[in-house]
Parts: sequence; C-alpha cells; structure tokens
Amino acid sequence: MVFDLLELEGEDLRPRPLLERRQALEQLVADRQLIIPTRRLVANGLEAWDEVLGCNYEGTVAKDPNQPTRRAARSLGSR
Repeated sequence: MVFDLLELEGEDLRPRPLLERRQALEQLVADRQLIIPTRRLVANGLEAWDEVLGCNYEGTVAKDPNQPTRRAARSLGSR
C-alpha cells in the first residue's frame, strides 16, 4: 500500500501540496493490481481524529492535503 508520492521521474514532489501528490499517486497506480493507495479519512477533523484513535492510527496519519511535507517546507525555507 502507498500513501504518498515524493518523487516522480527524478522530480522532487515534496514541495507540492499533498493533494497534488496524492492525485499523481492515484494516476500512477490506477492500472496496477498489487499497489493500491491507502484510504482517506473523512474531511471533518474531529470525526477523522475519532476514527484515528479508534483504529490506533496515531503514528500513520497524513498531513494537510494543501501543504507540502514539513521536511520539504523547512528545506525550501532555508534556501
């Protein structure tokens, strides 16, 4: 299972928002049978967090889909 796409054909995608990376990921694996994207939580933050807690997903929850990864954001800020 895959949940994010950080690089594609040599291009660093980390500075792009998760939403864009996720769309690229879903297109990349759309015709593959052995690779599937992880499922998404509901949009409502409190409901999503309840689901996270109920399933013990605390360490695996993704970020805001409209933001780059934190490491990429720090790297870009230091340039």
